[in-house]
Amino acid sequence: TLSDQLDTVDAGSGGTLTLTYTVYDNDGNVESGAIVELYATAGMTSIIDSETSDAFGICTFTNLVAGTYYLKLIKAGFATATDSEVVA
Repeated sequence: TLSDQLDTVDAGSGGTLTLTYTVYDNDGNVESGAIVELYATAGMTSIIDSETSDAFGICTFTNLVAGTYYLKLIKAGFATATDSEVVA
C-alpha cells in the first residue's frame, strides 16, 4: 500500500497555491514512479492534474486555489490508495 504526506503549501502569485507531496511505501521508504492524481471532488470524477513522483518520492501540483483536494496514488505492485487534504 502507498501513503502520502503533504510536505508544503506555498502561496504563489495571484493567490494560487503549490502543494508538494511525498509518496511512501508501507515500510516508510520513498516511492518513485507512483502516479498521483489530484481531484476536485470526493467521487474522484473530475481530475485536475496528474504527476509522477520523482526519485525522492516527491510530486508537486501548482496553480491551485484553497480548498479540499482528493488524491489517488497508483503504482504497479501496490494497492491503490486515496487521501484528502484541506489546504488554505
